[in-house]
This record gives sequence, C-alpha cells and structure tokens, in this order.
Amino acid sequence: MGDIQSNGWAQRTCISCGAAYQYRLGKNLFLPDELKLIPCPHCGALPLEMISAWRAYVHARMILFSLGIGLVGAYLGRMKEYPLQEATLLIIGGALLVTLGHIAALVSYTNADLAENLAQAQKLLRKGSLVLGRPGTRATPAGVPEASGSSSGSRTALGLVLLAVLGGAAPEALRLVRGWPHNPGAQPPVLGPGDTSRLYLAQTIRTFSGIWQGQVFATLLNAAELGAPERFDADTSHIGFGGSMQASSSPQNTPTTLWADITVPALETLAGKSAHLQLDLQVRYPMVAGPRSYQDTSEQLSEVFPVQLASPGAGKTYLAFWWSGLLGGCLAALLGGLQLWRAARHLTQPSHP
Repeated sequence: MGDIQSNGWAQRTCISCGAAYQYRLGKNLFLPDELKLIPCPHCGALPLEMISAWRAYVHARMILFSLGIGLVGAYLGRMKEYPLQEATLLIIGGALLVTLGHIAALVSYTNADLAENLAQAQKLLRKGSLVLGRPGTRATPAGVPEASGSSSGSRTALGLVLLAVLGGAAPEALRLVRGWPHNPGAQPPVLGPGDTSRLYLAQTIRTFSGIWQGQVFATLLNAAELGAPERFDADTSHIGFGGSMQASSSPQNTPTTLWADITVPALETLAGKSAHLQLDLQVRYPMVAGPRSYQDTSEQLSEVFPVQLASPGAGKTYLAFWWSGLLGGCLAALLGGLQLWRAARHLTQPSHP
C-alpha cells in the first residue's frame, strides 16, 4: 500500500506478508524521501512503488545527462580549437556512463534476493529509523512484486542507449578501418586531396583579448617530388582592431594560438603521400602597453608541418561520420532512456494488503 506520512514518519502495510511498519523521513540533499527504498522488516520485500520511483528518477537523470553530452559534443565540434579526437573520447566516456547508469537502475534494488533486503531492513531497525508495528500474517511472502528489469523491452532500450557509444566511436572506427593517417595539430585530423583543415602552430603570441589578424602563405616544400603545385590555398584570422577598445581596469595580454586553414589540391595522385608544408604568417595584433593603451604589434612566423594525406575527400567523410555519430547516438540514447523511464513508471500497480 501507499505511504501515510505523519510527524516525520511514513507508515506502510506490506502487500506480500501483511506486516505494518513505519520508517523515519528526513531531509536529504541528494535523495528525496519519496525515493527512499525501505524493505519490509518482516519479509524483506521492497514495495513496487519504491522500485518504480527510484528507477524513474535514475533514468530521467540519465536522459538529461545524454542531452547534456550531445550539447557539449556539438559545442566542442564547432570549436575548431578543441581536437575532435579528444571530443570523441569525451562523448564515448559520457555515453558509457549513461549506459552504466541505466543498467544500475535496472539491476539494483530488486526483490530477487529477499534475504539481502531483510538484512538491510534489520540494520535500519537497529538504528531506530525503521519500526515494525505489526508482524506479517503470512509465514511465506505471497505475491512478492517482481522488478528484475530483464524484459525484452528493457534490453531493446539498452541497445538503443548503447548505440550512443558506437556512434561516438564511428569516426575513429572508420579511420582505422580505412587506414587513414592521423595528423596531430590538424582539425579535422584526417586530410585528403580536396579537403580543408585547420593547422595550429606550436608558436604562440601574447595579445590583448586574443585579437589578431594576418596573412598566410602555404608552400609545399616537396612539390617537385609529389608533382603538385608549390602553393596551397590558405587563409587565417581577419579579426579587425583599431581606435579605442574596451578593456577591464587592469587589461592583460593572453597567450594566443595561431592557425591557418589550408586546402589540399584535388589531385588523386596526392592520396597517401606525405606533404611537407611550410606556413609563413605575417600577423598583426594589439599588445597591452599600459592601463589605457595598447601597442600595434607586427610579427612574422614560420613553421613546417608534415601532413600525411589520406584518400580524396577523406576529411569530409570523417566529419560527416563524426556529426552523424554524435546526433544519431544522442537521439538513440534519448529514445532508449525515454523507453526505460516509461517502463519504470508503469511498474507501479494498485496494491491491496
């Protein structure tokens, strides 16, 4: 039967053995009173309503966590400064935690082991937070609520949730299967003829608010060996500045990473080749010179990148798999979690002593 609350205690009658008992309510920052799982101190049976409320609570939070992972993944995917492979690991790790959370909700707090539940109830009796008012009238519990969570519907829902893990791993799995090389410092890390990727220089500058603009030239040092044009199309930051700029009372220069977007010519003969690319940047940026002033600074930097090229269009395919895996995996996790949440809520059935 449902709980009757009075003077900080909740009273309940066990539907399995007929025992009457009450347990203490208390404020808990992390676990509300309605989510307390208190087994019957006479037979050890957990009320189905308690199991239902607990599972629905955990599944709902896993759904929110899944949505959060999807939003964070999409944000990181849009941020070219954050390596896609690190974002991939974050998504896979988060999807695994969601899967484990759903599984834990299904396998914990069941009536599969009444002896274990009874031992837990005895501990609460000794602490004084559980009181047996009337022993059960049945020596053997009858109609113990079953909630093992191992139904085919639950397994299907968990399969959907697990798809989020596979979706997160899809781009790297594709890269490994196709044998595409990984280029550290490039975004995306896979690059083939016809693709555009952002290369980050190891050298940094110190600018006011990370503002800078520049001009870049990309030179293929082994152009003759590869039979390719000596110059690649390239572009870089064009953030303008000048005149007055708003700043805090104590403006500071911040370390800023330089980058260049380079496009590989769409020549099939470049597939699988190693390109030695030199980037020459002429940059201009504001540097704090005092509490209310900045100095217009110019600098020229150069860096050589060894770029391992994959098959034509490999970079575009990698990105397509990355976004498809993220969005598809997030949708599957949300649908699977919603199915588990609805199943948990439907565990509650009218009960009679």
